[in-house]
Amino acid sequence: MAARRPLIVGNWKMNGLTASLAEATALAGKVQAQAPQAELGLCPPATLVAAMAAALKGTGVGVGGQDCHAKPSGAHTGDIAAEMLKDSGAAYVIVGHSERRADHGESDEAVRAKAQAAHRAVLVAIVCLGETLAQRDAGETLKVVAGQLRGSLPDDANAANTVIAYEPVWAIGTGRTPTLDQVAEVHAAIRQDLKARFDDGAGFRILYGGSVKPDNAKSTPGNRHSHHRRYAARRRHPCRRLPSGKRAASAGFPPACHREACPGHRCRPRDSGWLCARWRFPQEWPRRQSDRRSADAA
Repeated sequence: MAARRPLIVGNWKMNGLTASLAEATALAGKVQAQAPQAELGLCPPATLVAAMAAALKGTGVGVGGQDCHAKPSGAHTGDIAAEMLKDSGAAYVIVGHSERRADHGESDEAVRAKAQAAHRAVLVAIVCLGETLAQRDAGETLKVVAGQLRGSLPDDANAANTVIAYEPVWAIGTGRTPTLDQVAEVHAAIRQDLKARFDDGAGFRILYGGSVKPDNAKSTPGNRHSHHRRYAARRRHPCRRLPSGKRAASAGFPPACHREACPGHRCRPRDSGWLCARWRFPQEWPRRQSDRRSADAA
C-alpha cells in the first residue's frame, strides 16, 4: 500500500468576499516557498470557488466546495450540484458537516447521496462525522461515529475518492479540543471499520477538525507530530515497559506493547503504534504490580 499523503483543508464557512482572495494567494505563495509534504486545500463559499480556483491554479493548493446537492441539476433553488463545483475548478467537497446536519436536518442517508454525487462528478468527498457533547458524556461516541460512518459512506467509496473527517460537534467553534487519546481512540475505531468494509480501508485518510487554530495546530490531535509526543509521554504505561524487538516477539506480545504483568488487553495496531484498549488514560494506569493483578482479576 502506498503511503498516505497528509491532507490539510481549511473550511472558510460563510466567510469571505472577493477581497479575501488576496489571503488565499498569500498563503499559496508561502506554500510554494516551503514545498510542504502535505496536500493542502481551501473550501471557500460557493461564490468564491471559481475565482479562487483560477487564482490558485498551479500553486499546489487545491480548492473545494462546502456542500453539494445529490442531483446533477433540477429545480433546487439555492443549491449547487457537484458537477457545478467541478466545472468551477473544485477538487473536493465537504459533505455531512455537523452544521449542515444540525441546521438543515441532513441525515446519514442524505450525506451518503451527496458523497455519491461527489464521486459522480470526480470530486473527493470529505465526509464529516462526530458526536455531540451529550453523546460523549453518555459514552456513546464510538457507537454514534460508527453509525454515521456506516450510513454516510456509499459502497463506491475508496481511498482515492473519499476522506473521513472526525469533527466532534462539541469542539467546533467552541475553543475546546479533545485529548490526543480521545481522538486516537475514535480514529482507530474508524480505521478498523474501514478495513472491515473496504479492500483499501487502510489507505483512507482520516482527518481531525474542531477549533483548530494557528496557535494550536502543531499540538492538535491528528497532527502526526502530536502522536510522537503522545507516545513519549506514555512510556510509563504498564503496557510499554517491554522493549521492542526479539524479547517482545519471543514472549508473544506486540512490539513495545505488552508484558506478562499486563495480560488480556485488547490492544490493536494503529498507524503510529499500538493503542491499549484497557487503560487508555493516565489516570487509569495501574501504579503497582498488585494494582495490575487486581485490575486483571476484575
